[in-house]
Amino acid sequence: IGRPNMRLTYAPAPNCVALPPLTPTASSASVCSGVNFSVSLPTLPCVAGLTFQWQYAPFSTGIWGNIGGATNTSLSITQSAATSYRCYITCTFSGSTLTTNSVLVNQNNYLSCYCSSSATSTGDTDIGNVTMTRTSNGALILNNPPGGCNPVLSNAAAVNTYSNFTGLGPYNLIQGENYGMSMCQITQGTFFFSAFFNVFIDWNADGAFDLNNERVLSGGPTSSAAPIASGTINIPFSSKLATTRMRVQLREGGSSNDDACGTFGWGEVEDYNVTILPGLSCNLTNPGTATSSFPSVCVNQQFTLNITGNTTVGSFQTWQWQVSTAGPAGPWADIIGANSIIYKTTQTVSSWYRCVLICNAGAPQNTAVVSVPMSLPTQCYCIPPHPAGCGGNFISNVVFNTLSNASGCTSGNANSYTQYPVSGSTTTSVTQGSTYNVSVTTANGTAIISVWIDLNRDGDFNDLGEWYQPSTNNPIGATASMPINIPLTSGTGLTGMRVRTRSAGSANGAGDACTAFFSGEAEDYFITILPFIPPACVGTPAAGYNVTSTQAAPCSGSSFTLTLQIPLFSGMTYQWQSSPTGLVWTNIVGANSITYTTSQTLTTYYRCTYSCSASPFVLSGNLIQTIIPNYWKGVNSDWSDIINWCSGIPRITDDVLISRTQPGVASPYFTPVVAVSDSVLAANLTISINDSITLYNDTLNAVNIDSTLLINGKMMV
Repeated sequence: IGRPNMRLTYAPAPNCVALPPLTPTASSASVCSGVNFSVSLPTLPCVAGLTFQWQYAPFSTGIWGNIGGATNTSLSITQSAATSYRCYITCTFSGSTLTTNSVLVNQNNYLSCYCSSSATSTGDTDIGNVTMTRTSNGALILNNPPGGCNPVLSNAAAVNTYSNFTGLGPYNLIQGENYGMSMCQITQGTFFFSAFFNVFIDWNADGAFDLNNERVLSGGPTSSAAPIASGTINIPFSSKLATTRMRVQLREGGSSNDDACGTFGWGEVEDYNVTILPGLSCNLTNPGTATSSFPSVCVNQQFTLNITGNTTVGSFQTWQWQVSTAGPAGPWADIIGANSIIYKTTQTVSSWYRCVLICNAGAPQNTAVVSVPMSLPTQCYCIPPHPAGCGGNFISNVVFNTLSNASGCTSGNANSYTQYPVSGSTTTSVTQGSTYNVSVTTANGTAIISVWIDLNRDGDFNDLGEWYQPSTNNPIGATASMPINIPLTSGTGLTGMRVRTRSAGSANGAGDACTAFFSGEAEDYFITILPFIPPACVGTPAAGYNVTSTQAAPCSGSSFTLTLQIPLFSGMTYQWQSSPTGLVWTNIVGANSITYTTSQTLTTYYRCTYSCSASPFVLSGNLIQTIIPNYWKGVNSDWSDIINWCSGIPRITDDVLISRTQPGVASPYFTPVVAVSDSVLAANLTISINDSITLYNDTLNAVNIDSTLLINGKMMV
């Protein structure tokens, strides 16, 4: 029922005075490192004015401290050691306080915390044998089971999906020593399926396998002629002196990047316990120099940090890698978890690294710093896989502006991929704001053609607007063409252009710049984008140019950009104006360019006045910018969570709509709940049929509707 100027009145909850003793509860009595759990207060009386601050105390010290941001009646947290939790509650009206009783959450033994992994089928492939020997003296450390590799085919023992051999050890491994390791593959059938071995050792004994730093050996693909994978494992001095887990995984059709966890079709997983023992003690006289495996890197490209010149490395030594993005002088920040000699990482900005070394609890010493700058974007493009010889549907000619390359199939390249030099007819220069035709001729089969240009020069072809498709069904010997506009917002300088073909009917879309194709060819070119330099304006410009908006009907309060659709000239002056009715216009302070970005909560008229040098100002056409209400998206139930709204938490000037039928609402959909001390603000609030708002009220809660409350659904207090 719609009733303008409707007032909603409710009785507030009573003020808090004092609380009885309380004991929180934990969702788990004992947890593994890094696994989320919750701690909650029991149901509290419905009173107003309570505030909460959760506190923690490590079991090892008993010293209490506040948990940042933990100010609700429950918290979600992880821990790496046994810890007690309690809550400090304050009544703002009486000033009384209560410290609850504490709840202890124990830490599971890390050996019981490892993720599970196994094959799902007992057919085909199994691990026949795992062998380890100490390189320095040839001592046999592990041989399980002896003779297990024979026969490779038709082996009746190849029926396992997971084998727990932790009861056989633990097997002793000494820091600093090298160990040779070999594994063989067997199968119960007469056909051998190729597979990959991966070996993981939990060096820091935290109950998890770090895929970057704890994958110690990979081998494959195997074959019936080479069913054995082997390699050498060095036991790092940074490993923890403890009994820890070693996992050997054989995955049919796998790779050297297979995860240590999870299930897969055919193969086997074997778990062993190993004990890390100390080697020669450290004697730190020279911390050495930090090094990087690459002189520069691309965004999110993995690289390895290491130390050279540190000849006194040994047991009882610690490492802490640090990073600075400001320069070699710092400031420096510890990298969490980077506590070994070798550390693998990625970055998105140029950075500097060093390592802090401590030997036998002595004074810390810093390595010399290594700089790892970001690579140029043109060095970062992926290599797109194609079969050798192009497999048909290859590129015979590419033309783009002055670039003109009659290439033919690059059959000499095993990947059917060519990167052409920035010279002569294999490069060109284009200008922002201009349009150029791209033409691609294909041969030896009907082809689907795609072209990408890295317009923002970020080293990839993944961004919106960087993909073009001249043809999805280009006949043999035909040329497909289409115009490509270089936007004024593009980057300037050298950038990449990629052309890819494959058989018509196959996928070759915007997201396929790096996808493996089984036909066709790829060619990369480098082009230069020049900045647009507008010519000088002359005389009085014509009136009546249109105004366009980036959003036809934006959400109330969300931003949009207006653009005057006039040719670009230097010497122009612009002044944007607005009007609530289109009759009386007001200059917008600071809105003096060809575009104007703003937001609004009411339908508004816009126009732009413009002139050339000292000429009279003329008017553009008018644009009526309508809005839609700031609607609820229902990602979760929290009224005050910004992700639930199309344009931010509602203000008193917003039209607000609660409706599960709006485009882009979440699935599953949650109706809004207004928590204690939150406020509902809106100019006009509409609750649609089958929707609701739930209010948990106290004296601090407010419902402020400036104009109209329209309830077709429910409001529950």
